[in-house]
Amino acid sequence: MNANCRSLGGGKSSELQAALQYIKPDIVFGTESLLKGIKPGKPPSSDAIQSSEVLPSHYKSFRNDRDTLGVGILLIVHEDLIAEDKAEFVKNWEVECNI
Repeated sequence: MNANCRSLGGGKSSELQAALQYIKPDIVFGTESLLKGIKPGKPPSSDAIQSSEVLPSHYKSFRNDRDTLGVGILLIVHEDLIAEDKAEFVKNWEVECNI
């Protein structure tokens, strides 16, 4: 599933959670998340919005938050799939995923 998660960190997580519950996708690529504080290979910032605050617990997220308004990408993978977070997969602000 591909989703424009516009303002996921701004209180719209219930809409995405409803879509995940109804459609039950294995993998979701989200754009424009507006989440903050998490970058691959770096510790979360003190004001980071944790994935557990906006996503169901049976999904694992791989995020690349950005510092500018309206951007940030995330990959959401169902817990039944084996997926691993590796910072070296992040190149030029984008994410390569090996699942």
